[in-house]
Amino acid sequence: MKKTFSRLLAPLERHPRLNPGLRILLAVFGGYGAAWLGAAALASGLPLPRSDAVTLAVILAFVLQLLLILWVFATATLIRAALGVLLPALLFGAWLQWNTAGAAPGSAARDAVETSVAAGFPPANQRDGREGRPAGDSGH
Repeated sequence: MKKTFSRLLAPLERHPRLNPGLRILLAVFGGYGAAWLGAAALASGLPLPRSDAVTLAVILAFVLQLLLILWVFATATLIRAALGVLLPALLFGAWLQWNTAGAAPGSAARDAVETSVAAGFPPANQRDGREGRPAGDSGH
């Protein structure tokens, strides 16, 4: 099986313009996709308050994307580079699917309303449209 892949991908590995071009596309789009899945999986799985989990997950996603870009250009073969991007993406996607499978529909919206009420903001259906304006300002 390995020899079959090697024979199919040998022209891509030796082509002086195609190999770097494919690596650039893999690094940019594959790294972004895997980092996005990683951020979503970490944000939903970290045992932190929602805002802290999202902030930490996004910061770690930047680091993950950098590491994936470095991996794509550091590996010897194009197939190893693709597997190095595809494997984390599949793992994060599976983790995200498994972690959110039991969530109730609309629970994210309910969490957002509960967070805003806890912060002292009234729910959206009880606001009068004057938030952020000085007292006595009628908005005209």
